[in-house]
Amino acid sequence: MWGCDKATFKSFQELPGNRWVKNDVRIFKMEVTDDVTPHQLNMELRHAGSILLPSIQMAVQITSPSGESETKQIDLQLKDEHGEFKGEGTVDIWDLCCFPLTEKKVFQKGTYVIGFTQLTKYEYIPGVMGIGIRLEK
Repeated sequence: MWGCDKATFKSFQELPGNRWVKNDVRIFKMEVTDDVTPHQLNMELRHAGSILLPSIQMAVQITSPSGESETKQIDLQLKDEHGEFKGEGTVDIWDLCCFPLTEKKVFQKGTYVIGFTQLTKYEYIPGVMGIGIRLEK
């Protein structure tokens, strides 16, 4: 999942039982040391080829080292207009990478906290294997 790597930070969390439970907030702590070079914060998702949903609605909260917090809702499209999975994969496992969470910008030095919550109407989403973040130049 980390091919052709321009990432200065990356972290990935596997989900227990390959399912994303509604109240399971995925928290990442990202240390930024370069406050000169512009970077972009991206999200990655790994899912099974058997997942039925065409998209996953989620909330993403990004808290900066200064304590400023921004929450946005995203609708991560898993399939294209023809019903085919986006990203790279095989029949069994698909990786959807480089979904932008921010524009390319200079980040403050310090620790950012990024949290993901699934917002679907289901108690859990079967087939979601993991979620990750990447900070790229």
